[in-house]
Amino acid sequence: MISHRKDVPGSGSIQGVYYAFKRVFWDNDRNYGSLVLISTEKRKTIMSCILRASGKNFDVDKFLSQTKLQPCAVFKKGKPKYQARPKGKKNEFSGINIEVSNADFNQLDQQIQDAIKFLQKNKDEVRNLIDFLGLDSESEIDFAIEKRNVRAQTDYFPPKLLVLAGTLGLGIRLSIYPCDEGR
Repeated sequence: MISHRKDVPGSGSIQGVYYAFKRVFWDNDRNYGSLVLISTEKRKTIMSCILRASGKNFDVDKFLSQTKLQPCAVFKKGKPKYQARPKGKKNEFSGINIEVSNADFNQLDQQIQDAIKFLQKNKDEVRNLIDFLGLDSESEIDFAIEKRNVRAQTDYFPPKLLVLAGTLGLGIRLSIYPCDEGR
């Protein structure tokens, strides 16, 4: 499913410098969409740090009508998980994904700084999201990073981020992806 963004030049167009699409990941039978931007000139993939919130009885439309937060992905309970298979498996949850950072996979420090700024700026909106009726699953900020070629990959999250996220009721997830072999 192409996710058109007004702030991305050439969005939705392969002829443009940039185009956007929704890449979907599945974890424990939940739909996790992420916004991925691909530069057609440099072939550099950028994946966002994403705030995810979902629930079996979460009224996405009602929440979105009451918030300033802009989702990069929306999924609804009972709707097809795969648009290409409308008669296939249906979503068991409704939810939204909100872009927190568009820093690259190898820029965890930048993702963290962006997340801190996002949470500070949107504290009330995020609190309203977490407290919204029907949001019965754990909400989280998912940091996407690349797998490094090291014996032990360790990454650090500063207390400032952990306190902000924890105070708002958000968990932290670290998703590690294989790096591009062409780099």
